[in-house]
Amino acid sequence: MTVYIVSAFRAEAAPLIDHYKLKQSAKDTLFPIYEGDDCTWVISGLGKTAAAAATSYLYRYCGEPRDQVWLNIGIAGHRHFSLGTVALAHKIIDVATNQVWHPRQSQEHTIATADLHTVDQTEFNYKDNALYDMEAAGFYSIASKCTTRELAQCCKIISDNTDLPANNSTAKRATRLIAQALPIITEYIAALQTQAAQIKTVL
Repeated sequence: MTVYIVSAFRAEAAPLIDHYKLKQSAKDTLFPIYEGDDCTWVISGLGKTAAAAATSYLYRYCGEPRDQVWLNIGIAGHRHFSLGTVALAHKIIDVATNQVWHPRQSQEHTIATADLHTVDQTEFNYKDNALYDMEAAGFYSIASKCTTRELAQCCKIISDNTDLPANNSTAKRATRLIAQALPIITEYIAALQTQAAQIKTVL
């Protein structure tokens, strides 16, 4: 089963692009797209509007696939989660609009879960006990229409917290933290692909 992944920046995607041996599309695409045997990745750029546009574009580009895995992978901040922690969003809130989504966690895993607040400006204070990013709401608003809630997920790697706030984040750190989390992320992706195959068999 194919997994479709959206990240804001190539620095976030680089370790997994290398792991899955993805090649950049030779076509003249609106967003950078990397393709492999069972994984296609798009780089959206910063912010929820860009993430929504890239997710929609990838859906059209790949022939409007149904009941496949859709993932938003990238960095996020959290008040107290340690740097490098992998976390899944069990609730996504667009802070600007108060729109809310609830990704369904229907399989067993040991990954931390948390609310995720998508903000329009970088969060430095972490006032709520939640993940903070700038893309998830845009991604999920589209991805949740392309597949089931079990197969559309947001996977975040903690890059900043109160001890090391976001203004100290760098692209190199993002790449390093995601590379360190590779075993957890790839195991989770494989589990989602297995679940997608089971859903397809039932349907």
